[in-house]
Amino acid sequence: MTLTDINPSIREWLFTFEAFRRLGFGSEDIFFECQPQGRVLMADNTMIEAGKPIIQCVLVTQGKRFAVTLEPVDIPAELIHTAFEAASKLWNESDFDEETDRMWRQSLACQRGLQLIMAIQAKGIQIPEREAR
Repeated sequence: MTLTDINPSIREWLFTFEAFRRLGFGSEDIFFECQPQGRVLMADNTMIEAGKPIIQCVLVTQGKRFAVTLEPVDIPAELIHTAFEAASKLWNESDFDEETDRMWRQSLACQRGLQLIMAIQAKGIQIPEREAR
């Protein structure tokens, strides 16, 4: 299995995780959440009802919670965690090669990086300071 074989929503979760890590947040602050009924209450109090399971990449830090809601998943709810674990294992065992870098640059997390940073900060979360490289 390669990254291209991973469900697109789960792959986007991995890239959102990568974006949070590149911003300096610890992996212990980033969580996988699944809404198996496909219903999510958004920050503006609107309800998304997709009819399919929805996954979120959730950052919990500085006493606050910030969730990125991804596209509904075309996998039965009871198989999502298994698919996520397999994708995570592949991600952790893979090198960030040319193909992965191409997919990263095409991901929403990378392409909308500035909006992601602004949304995190609007939630009152400070972006960790990083040492100059």
